[in-house]
Amino acid sequence: GHIPGYPVYSTFKTKEELWRAGVHVQRQAGIHGDTSENGGAFSICLSEGYEDNKDNGDTIIYVGSGGFLPSFLVQVADQSFDHLPNRALQLSHETKRPVRVVRGKNETSFYSPPEGYRYDGLYVVDEAYMNRGKKGYQMCTFKLRVGVYPPFLGSTAPDQTTAHP
Repeated sequence: GHIPGYPVYSTFKTKEELWRAGVHVQRQAGIHGDTSENGGAFSICLSEGYEDNKDNGDTIIYVGSGGFLPSFLVQVADQSFDHLPNRALQLSHETKRPVRVVRGKNETSFYSPPEGYRYDGLYVVDEAYMNRGKKGYQMCTFKLRVGVYPPFLGSTAPDQTTAHP
């Protein structure tokens, strides 16, 4: 759910600030979650990296983790729902518990912030499935849609923006 003191459209300069605020506590990984029986994903962070991600604002096609070499920005192996972060997002799909979505700077996405990171609200995981990615590897793929808040309409929401040092 939401983190008290950090409304939708709160901005953060670094992943360290996201971590300190508790909005997304993975300093590197894009998925934060728990795979226990009552678990699921708490948050995801969209930023540059996986070419198979597609950000449409109020809907997101998000690929899971695994099989990716960040130093070369390339997929080198299949993903699996047995990989714990992917399993956490799959649990969120099964339980329909919402997931916090954080967007990081990404020059290919209209919906990303111009710099740093922005908390963009709670989304529901509508679908979880395997899909062949652009590089030919099997990818854990998740379709998310905005849940609690109205559709995300652009890269800023001036009346609701709160910057955090």
